[in-house]
Amino acid sequence: LHSQINLLHLQMNITQITKRPLHSQRNLLHLLLHSQKNLIRPLLHSQRNLICPLLHSQRNLIRPLLHSQRNLIRPLLHSQRNLIRPLLHSQINLLHSQRNLIRPLLHSQINLLHSLHHSQINLLHLQMNITQITKIPLHS
Repeated sequence: LHSQINLLHLQMNITQITKRPLHSQRNLLHLLLHSQKNLIRPLLHSQRNLICPLLHSQRNLIRPLLHSQRNLIRPLLHSQRNLIRPLLHSQINLLHSQRNLIRPLLHSQINLLHSLHHSQINLLHLQMNITQITKIPLHS
């Protein structure tokens, strides 16, 4: 009923627009736009009122499916986690043990290199001393 009344107002406004001067045409156009808005608004509301229950029913249908999927997947994920966790821990422990094995070897190599270096320095000093001794004349 409201739509029909608004439609009649719209038709009346259109006929009035064509019979008036420009400034009144502008005013009538303004009225025409408002009447169009008033025609469209109930349609939009009725569409919304039709669509909302559909959306709610879809949501209410989908929600239990999603919950059941989650409830199916969750134990699988937990079991995978429970299988993987010990493996990861054992790998970490293995890495730590390797590090603990390698560290003393590295330290011993470093110590050997240090001692070798010092002995080479001592050998050079000895050679220098020997060359100095051989350069000194015998009578001194």
